[in-house]
Amino acid sequence: MKIYDYNNFILELEFDNIINELFKITEDNHFIDDTEEILKDTNKIKDKIKSFVEKLSKDKIKSYYERLISKIQSLPKENRRRIIMLITPIFISQIGLNALISNINLPKETQKQELFQVLEIDRTSSFETSQKYVKEVEKGYSSDKKDRGNYIKLKNGKKKFIGTNHGISAVILSEYLGRDINKNDMINLKYETALKIYKKKYWDPQNLQTFSNQSVANLIYDGCVNQGINGMRSILKKSLKENGIEVKDNENVFSKDIILKVNLLDQEKLFNSIKKHRENKYKNSITFKNHGRGWLNRLNNIEFVPIKSDVNL
Repeated sequence: MKIYDYNNFILELEFDNIINELFKITEDNHFIDDTEEILKDTNKIKDKIKSFVEKLSKDKIKSYYERLISKIQSLPKENRRRIIMLITPIFISQIGLNALISNINLPKETQKQELFQVLEIDRTSSFETSQKYVKEVEKGYSSDKKDRGNYIKLKNGKKKFIGTNHGISAVILSEYLGRDINKNDMINLKYETALKIYKKKYWDPQNLQTFSNQSVANLIYDGCVNQGINGMRSILKKSLKENGIEVKDNENVFSKDIILKVNLLDQEKLFNSIKKHRENKYKNSITFKNHGRGWLNRLNNIEFVPIKSDVNL
């Protein structure tokens, strides 16, 4: 037997074993249990699939994904959905979502529709909805001299008090206008201009419309505004690690490929994880004593609202 044929033979055996194990953990509604033993079994099969996929050439990854999806069609719909949610991030991590699902070859069109529904390909989050939260807590001009965001640094190294309006800090307004600003510039800032800054600075570059759960998008957007974009990068990275997604140092946590993996997670668990890390960051701030109560009230007012088709693994 040629080495090439032997390698294919071993891959096929491994693939059959994975299929058998996936069927096994779905027996008697086994998949929806939440015991520690069941979670261990689920993690084991995830590790096996990851090891299997890493052995495949890129042209074979899509082929095996198509075969795997076709193999599970005899299972009840809910179990199919759960398996798709379980396996897809593993395949995505190797070739990206677009390469995985573009012109995907499945036996029936209904299967493709179901796949796209589970992956929530067409669901996006709304800037206008997220901005409602920010608008409520960022009303009017702030002359708080204890807020470091109310100052700009002059060329001579000194700081100049400017204030904040509509939640737009002195530094951000100066950056947006491309010049040094004064207090009157901030006081006269129109909400329409602030809205443009929010979208251009905090929403669009982070691809927040790509998040499929609006509550998660609300929480991240508000964090970008109030705790900084770099701060939220760190918070989201920690939260993803807790939920099984490792983001490498050279990867952008707000890239569309990463966010599409995020959309396959348990959204409520992710939301709670992000909220926890946001709270910790607040509590570690040197100005927490002055602003902590307001910050935590702001954070706690953002609640998780489940979407009908969110699936918990």
